[in-house]
Amino acid sequence: MDDTEDLSEEVMNLLSLCPEDDSGNVEYKRQLKNPSKKTLEKKSTQMQFRMKQGNGECIYIIGVNDDGSPCGQNIEEQELTIEILQKIADMNDYSLKIMDTRIFKDRTIQRIFIRENNITQYRELRIGVTGRVDAGKSSLVGTLSTGEMDDGNGKTRTYALHFKHEIETGRTSSISQQIVGYDLEGKHIPMHNDLKKFTWQELTSKSAKIVTLFDLAGHASYSHTTYKGISSNHLDYIFVIVAANMGITSKDMTIEHIRMSMAHRIPLIFIISKMDLVEDKPKILEETINSIYKVFARGFKKKFLMINDIGDVLTAVENCNKGNYIPMFKISIVKNTGLDILHEFLNLCPPRHTFDHEAPVEFEVADTYMVGGVGIIIGGFLSKGTIKIGEMYYLGPDKNQNFQEVKVRTIQVKRKNTNEARAGKYVCLGIPKIKRKDIKGGMVIVKLKPKAVTKFSGEIFVHEHHHTTVKVGYTPLLILRSYRSAVKITEINCEENVNIRNSKESAPRGKKINAQFELVYRPCFLSKDDRIILVEGTLRIVGKITDII
Repeated sequence: MDDTEDLSEEVMNLLSLCPEDDSGNVEYKRQLKNPSKKTLEKKSTQMQFRMKQGNGECIYIIGVNDDGSPCGQNIEEQELTIEILQKIADMNDYSLKIMDTRIFKDRTIQRIFIRENNITQYRELRIGVTGRVDAGKSSLVGTLSTGEMDDGNGKTRTYALHFKHEIETGRTSSISQQIVGYDLEGKHIPMHNDLKKFTWQELTSKSAKIVTLFDLAGHASYSHTTYKGISSNHLDYIFVIVAANMGITSKDMTIEHIRMSMAHRIPLIFIISKMDLVEDKPKILEETINSIYKVFARGFKKKFLMINDIGDVLTAVENCNKGNYIPMFKISIVKNTGLDILHEFLNLCPPRHTFDHEAPVEFEVADTYMVGGVGIIIGGFLSKGTIKIGEMYYLGPDKNQNFQEVKVRTIQVKRKNTNEARAGKYVCLGIPKIKRKDIKGGMVIVKLKPKAVTKFSGEIFVHEHHHTTVKVGYTPLLILRSYRSAVKITEINCEENVNIRNSKESAPRGKKINAQFELVYRPCFLSKDDRIILVEGTLRIVGKITDII
């Protein structure tokens, strides 16, 4: 098609399409013609697959080939394709929304968002919010959840903070959760409106999609709380908030947050906040953006994508899950700049994780609460299975490697009482006849009684600039989900197959090494391929578990 061949490069640059992936929730279609009943059923099954991959959401891009190259459609082809696509969506009880149309020489390329209508539970996206002190993290979380604009003095951060000292100082010291709701049509449902304030229960019942924002501490004094938030909540993405008038410095805690996120392989999304302060200072904004680029200047192949319109949003949605692009938004919560685009992104962005609701229950204990008149409440993430009221489970391991039998009395998800909870949610459980001092972060509640682990093997990478000698007897802090404890290296196996068992020999830097570890204080529940972080002061060693000993 001669007319489109000349424009292929221009269209490709605008859409930034990779070849179609057999997995994932994005489907390419050149066009759809009048299909037979058998073909229609096949296309319906294909849409169901894409919908399942996107946990109830998918995107169709019409007018492109499977390799991502554009071909476009004329008006008649476009109308027929949309008609057939709507018929397929109706067969599955899905809603269809045209998000973006690009026209080139009377030919169109369209991106269409499809969402499941017959939902019994909302879909959830989990995002950690990081950045240095005074970047505006809590204020942004408060604005996104309530729909209220900030007054420039931190008014909306009061909606996101837990404690009086946090509100007085403006420093987050805990892990705060707030939710943002979107209906079936993708419209933001603010927590506050002119008439009333919704409860979490009311908001979740109105929402087809919930975005849970984890507001994490930005001050170095609370760094371990931030590490816990990043490692224990199965986050889909990380927001990195950078104030437009500050940028990132070499000693900024933002760099530490980026390193932790990348160590856990969580995709990053940059948000340049406080744009109202640099409206007439373009040079300062340019310096801020350049300071972000400098952080990734060495050995980092990903590209940044500045988000300016819905087309950029769709490109980011299609690619950020694959790690091809790092989206960057420019916003002001005082003047309502860029928030509509950010809401579009949150509504469309797919979760990365899928969870097995049929597997035996695995609940990762993170927090405990004492509630008057109720008793001990255990909060944590349900990573596998479906947990139910009245059923018996095992809690542990304790310091003696034992698991005790417990009964679930109450279940609460997003502050809503329920009879059962499915994997993929932060859940609060009421457990009777148990002492709070006996419950530690990193414990689990499971259906099948497992073996407590005290020794394991792992593959770790010691950075070439790591200035502490790593050798047998080295005892850093192990971070694994909500578990925190000292761990000792008992053996090191180098690439040259030389076993280091002597405390005088050290592991080589700048290479992956295999090592054996022993937990110093208390046992843990862990699995092969779990990601681990070894911490000593500001030093980090990343790796994964290769075997349980």
